[in-house]
Amino acid sequence: MTGMPFLFLRRKASYEDTFLQASQAVDRFASETERLVIRLEPSVDPAEVSLGLPDDSDDGVAAVEASHDERRRLLGTVIHRLDLLSEAAFLQLDQVRMPTRSERLAGRFSRRLMWRRHNRRLRLSSAVGRLVDLIAKTDEVLTLLRRYQQVANLARDATEECAARLGRHRRQLLSDRETALKDQKKIAARALVLAGRIGLYGDEDDQHRMQEERKTLLAEAKILEKKAGQLRVEADLVIEAAIKMEALVACFNRDVAVANALLRKVILDAEERDVGYRAHVDLGAAAAGFVGSSAPSLTLPAYELGRRKSIAESTFLKLFPEYMPAEHATGAPLIDMAMRRIPRWRLRFRL
Repeated sequence: MTGMPFLFLRRKASYEDTFLQASQAVDRFASETERLVIRLEPSVDPAEVSLGLPDDSDDGVAAVEASHDERRRLLGTVIHRLDLLSEAAFLQLDQVRMPTRSERLAGRFSRRLMWRRHNRRLRLSSAVGRLVDLIAKTDEVLTLLRRYQQVANLARDATEECAARLGRHRRQLLSDRETALKDQKKIAARALVLAGRIGLYGDEDDQHRMQEERKTLLAEAKILEKKAGQLRVEADLVIEAAIKMEALVACFNRDVAVANALLRKVILDAEERDVGYRAHVDLGAAAAGFVGSSAPSLTLPAYELGRRKSIAESTFLKLFPEYMPAEHATGAPLIDMAMRRIPRWRLRFRL
């Protein structure tokens, strides 16, 4: 019975588990976007666009927002854990990159022999393999983020174009309704004129003809009035679909913004890790198995890379404030510039 409580301990999710969940979330997002694009094609009747969209209740919109927020949270967690792996890898590399005592002893006789032994030991160390594995994981995250960005752009463009099409269709419906109402008023006025002429002009045949014509005009006016009501109802349905579509556009715009920010950060992280690898490891070593990152090489100076990485980090922490370091979580400045009164110590001497 002493070992039973350990069965209920929950294992902390590893980086691989989180990356798998994020990949599955992006796959679901891609399949949902594909179905959405098919449903929002220009050939589809605008009156049927609202089918399959979230209802305009708070629960429907909240469910869509929750699914998108969960996907963004998973991607942010993947990048945060990748940063933790990067810190651990470079910390281990800093511990093994210094020459050992035997290497320094060999350096008294030959500097070339010292650095040859040092490079051989560094290439065969687990720190270099850990750094190469980190760069490979960075490439996987880059591929995932590029796909996420592509799908988000596709969904945003499709919903924006559909929202514009719904707006044009609503304006056309309201224009047709105004035309129907004008025609109905004209026909009703003609029927009223005929009603005033009946019994005053013409013989019995003319009065009978005017009565039949008046009935026909009243029937046409009623049909036009009914058509105007139907057009009004259809315009209301279209505006409801347009409101839902605008909510989807706003949601996909946030997806695009998050994808751009995360992709910019990971590209700078990949550049920094490549620079760190080249700075610590001999590139002539084939045993390291390093093939380089798939991220575009920025070839930035160190100060520019640091500045851009600082901006990307601040943007990432604004999107995911839960990953802000504890020392910066309170929002206090790093340097307190408040003026403090320095006490004066007076030494009184007696003459």
